[in-house]
Amino acid sequence: MTFIIKNPSSKTGKGILIFTHNEIKTFLQHFQYLKPYFYFIQHVQFNISVPRHPAIDLYMMPKYNYSNPNTDIPMATHVLIDKAFYFKKEDKINKLYLLFEKYNIDKDFISKEPDDKPIDIFYNSQITSYKFPFETLNKLIPFAEKGKKIVFLVYYHHHQKQLVNNFYNKYNSLNSNIKKNILIINADNIKTNQLTFGLDFEEIAILENNSKIFIHGAENEGGCRAIHEAICCGCYLFVKDNLKGGGLDNLPQNGYTLYNYNNFDTQLNNAFLLQKKYKCEEKNIQNISSIYTFKKLMKHFYEKLNYKCSFEDFIKESKNEVLQLNIAGHNKNVLWVKENSVDAQIVYNDQIRKFKLYIDSAIKLIK
Repeated sequence: MTFIIKNPSSKTGKGILIFTHNEIKTFLQHFQYLKPYFYFIQHVQFNISVPRHPAIDLYMMPKYNYSNPNTDIPMATHVLIDKAFYFKKEDKINKLYLLFEKYNIDKDFISKEPDDKPIDIFYNSQITSYKFPFETLNKLIPFAEKGKKIVFLVYYHHHQKQLVNNFYNKYNSLNSNIKKNILIINADNIKTNQLTFGLDFEEIAILENNSKIFIHGAENEGGCRAIHEAICCGCYLFVKDNLKGGGLDNLPQNGYTLYNYNNFDTQLNNAFLLQKKYKCEEKNIQNISSIYTFKKLMKHFYEKLNYKCSFEDFIKESKNEVLQLNIAGHNKNVLWVKENSVDAQIVYNDQIRKFKLYIDSAIKLIK
């Protein structure tokens, strides 16, 4: 999604407009007339080659794509995690009860005398093949049989109906003694303005604040915001040893175990032992939480784009608004979102028309 992180102004100078690698063609064809008013920043989330174009001033990207210190900023949305994800939360178990009550989830899933983190394993993902949800469920069944409390927060990918059916058929085939320890929250039944999951960030954070271990199933992703959200909430991490992308960039010391399907059971048992010793600290999140990293990102923009105003004025005119969604194109609360689309990235003619009306109105206000 195109995100204006800073508006143009007479006091501080040109604005800053960020768009995704999927929108580059749209912007080069339709919006170069905005160059007198905005610097153009391309956000590259995935492990792809980055074509360069003279109209683009800077590139945001994970560390593995970084190559040119003059134009590249080694930061993407996975290191701009929203402030809602934070490990120091008061009254977290009571908030979990209230969350279950809000969405009519059986509170008996939580033990009557819960410990500090009553959810043993938390999985947070869309049901799509490269996330391996079916395989993860299969591997966790023996742990549920032994009494581990496991929560799957899932939403559906519209091209993966067969996988969704397989996932639920497997779950429904389990006997009641196992099924009682596996909770599946279907986020598609919950409506919010945020695309990534039906729950809002504060609600996802409640689940993660109450979870001992966060399990991640994918083998190839971009920055992998889900892992970084879990880090900020203090979860111990259980992550594939062959994961490609930015998911392994910021794993906290002594806060993770790597696995594959051959050693899954042994490694997860080890993870439960190591989790008891792990304690999240502020230093674990200083390079990934927007509480700390927003100013770092804006400092990159300020210096690389040679702004002449004071940095204090520059920051005052910048927007620290749900950056991990807005920059990645995953916030559907915008005028140009396409109905039933999986994101809000501008690629279709109707979206181009709506964004042009929006941005032209903004420019008129400046003039």
